[in-house]
Amino acid sequence: MKVLLTGGAGYIGSHAATVLIEAGLDAAGESFDAPLDYYANNVEGAIGVPRAMAPAGIRTLVFSSSASVYGHHRYIPLDDGHPTEPVNPYARSKLHVEEMLWVLANSGPGWRIACLRYFNAAGAHPSGIIGENPRGAPNNPISRIARTALGELPHLNIFGNDYRTADGTAVRDYIHVMDLAGGHLAALNYLMEHTGWHAVNLGTDKGYSVMELIGTFERARGVSVPRQVVTRRAGDVAACHADVEKAATEFGWRATRTMEEICRSVWRFQKKRRVPPSVDPRPGRFETEKAVAGYFDYFPLLQCRKSVPDPASTTKKTVVVHVGTSKTGSTSLQTFFHNNREALRVRGVAYPSDGAYYHGNGHHVLARVIKGKEYLYHWIDPEDPAYSEERCIRQIRRHILDNPCPVALLSAEEFWHPMVPPLLGAVFDGLDVRCRIIAYVRRQDQWLLSDFNQRVKTLGYHGGGFEDFVREEMSNPNSFYRHYPVLSGFARVFGKQNVTVRVFERSALGGGALFQDFLSLLGQTMGPDLAIPESENTSIPWELIYLIQQFNSYSGLGVGERLALNRQLRQLTSRMDFHDLDPLSPELRREILSHYRADNALVAREFLGREDGRLFTCPENRDSEVSGASTGPHPVPASVPGADPVREAHSPDRTWRQPPPVSLDKLAKIAVYLWRANEVDGQPGTP
Repeated sequence: MKVLLTGGAGYIGSHAATVLIEAGLDAAGESFDAPLDYYANNVEGAIGVPRAMAPAGIRTLVFSSSASVYGHHRYIPLDDGHPTEPVNPYARSKLHVEEMLWVLANSGPGWRIACLRYFNAAGAHPSGIIGENPRGAPNNPISRIARTALGELPHLNIFGNDYRTADGTAVRDYIHVMDLAGGHLAALNYLMEHTGWHAVNLGTDKGYSVMELIGTFERARGVSVPRQVVTRRAGDVAACHADVEKAATEFGWRATRTMEEICRSVWRFQKKRRVPPSVDPRPGRFETEKAVAGYFDYFPLLQCRKSVPDPASTTKKTVVVHVGTSKTGSTSLQTFFHNNREALRVRGVAYPSDGAYYHGNGHHVLARVIKGKEYLYHWIDPEDPAYSEERCIRQIRRHILDNPCPVALLSAEEFWHPMVPPLLGAVFDGLDVRCRIIAYVRRQDQWLLSDFNQRVKTLGYHGGGFEDFVREEMSNPNSFYRHYPVLSGFARVFGKQNVTVRVFERSALGGGALFQDFLSLLGQTMGPDLAIPESENTSIPWELIYLIQQFNSYSGLGVGERLALNRQLRQLTSRMDFHDLDPLSPELRREILSHYRADNALVAREFLGREDGRLFTCPENRDSEVSGASTGPHPVPASVPGADPVREAHSPDRTWRQPPPVSLDKLAKIAVYLWRANEVDGQPGTP
């Protein structure tokens, strides 16, 4: 699908452009003082676009409206059916366009129009590159708070503290701009199947007062914000927030980011905005960069571009990036690389690994740093200078250049994200290296099964059963289970000829076959100098998974206690006879494969050259694939020795049936085991 995005260089439009690109789409990218400017921009422009669309046979349009069309509210929360009574020229211009589009939608069949009524957009892109940066003072109070904290404004003006609210200051609904951008993608997906005119609120269903904003920001950043109370502004209301039920039920969309995340992202953007890089990026370096106006302007990662000299040798090195798709043996591969790094170095393959810089055995910190520090917040101090962009990028560049090996290998699950390709490209910009991307993809029904198993084991999922998990992921327009958005991003940045796509299934690439397959892509073979590691992140029976999930939902245990309990429960796999049920019904399996079929067909055609569009070649009731051909300079065998490309996922003892509850007899045995496992000095403990 191709999307014309008007206003793509603006605050909301630039964020919408990144979301559209991440989804694999091709995107080309004050009212009382100047009322005629608002009418010219909003009304005249909105007339021109549909006028050009109609002759071209294009009848799908998403219009950026505003919650200001409601005017003085008669009740809150404001639902989509609230009367529209705009009180300023900006709001009137938006309502005029909505009415015009309503008439257009009813003028003939086939029109698909969504009017998105924004509440208060706030926040910035997680990379810190894009955000609200008006020429004058920002209208957004959170941006004003950040600029005041940075000393750019002497103090924050609070317009009135005598409203009938809890603390006397005005209450508004603030939505993260990335959630807002996701709402556009959800609207497009909805319009693919529905005609007519639709007006929908995009908000959070929660209001924050000005004083609550200040308090949240101060706590999140550890700074003090000077402020003063001034008189109210004309037309301001005491409180306002959205009813977003229609967006949830029709679009399958809800805002997910918190006020703390909004404050952190604004602070990050405002700090980066103040420090231009020492070396400007070359214009037009990447195709992706052209699609998002200003996306690479003042890119902080490029400050370190010339800090490390290019190698004296004229021989170009190769950087191989293993995009470790979740649940495709990535952890095992990283352990293999890490444990055999000396043997690989002798073979001419360097695997940089530097303790804290690379969490575990992969390059996860590198991936998270280039995406933006908010990806690190849950496990490190975000202000730790060791995780600064410049230091981390400088380190990896030095490892690549100083090592005599002609090949450097990087690996991380965190690279599997649509925003990574251009950012990773910038890391290598200025180095005389050639980049190759290797990605293993997995059929989504098996991927979802394995991922659910993993999330329950590690307390990452507290929702309902497996089917609820599947529904949640399939309704998410930004779900990372879609292969094409990520792979097409790497192709745009590094060239499709440098992207190698391999199909992963356990029956074909289990055991040592995966390591042999990856080595073949490097022109290497297995040998006695390379040790195969023990299995990592092994699956456990589904009957036990359901039991662990019940313990996860028990509020009487802390996270540490639940993790310890889960480890003990997993040890029961070898001690007790648990049934390895298949939680995936045939109907749900077909629904999953149908949902992702179009995306998989794009990958098959563009990356594997399969004109029939079949990415996974085995029958849909099987869990096995022959590892098909791939793009890239190295020939790849059609199959791996020892693989069984026709083994069924559903063996006779693993046919699908509704999972029964764990028997009381088995629960009693589990209780006794845990009781004994928690003995202290010979005395039984309490599990």
